[in-house]
Amino acid sequence: MLHVHAVEYGWRRTGVLLAGVAALLVGLSAGAQAAIYYVSPQGDDANAGTPVAPWRTLQKAGDVAGAGDDVVVLPGTYVGFRPRRCASSPRWAWW
Repeated sequence: MLHVHAVEYGWRRTGVLLAGVAALLVGLSAGAQAAIYYVSPQGDDANAGTPVAPWRTLQKAGDVAGAGDDVVVLPGTYVGFRPRRCASSPRWAWW
């Protein structure tokens, strides 16, 4: 199951807030802290994957995000991505 959080620029705060609340609830229910990563066509894969320093490619997010993590994909065109599932966990990374 692949979940995409598409965030429009005008709704960025709302999307980030909702993603944060969802990550908090998932983290509390699983007993582990989920991470939230960000991807933007204007980003750089050397960045930290944060709202102010997003990654550029979905592949970078796919390589780093673990089971239960959220990836916020900002509007744009992305190519060349192969999603994966963590073999040690039944939980998927959220997109």
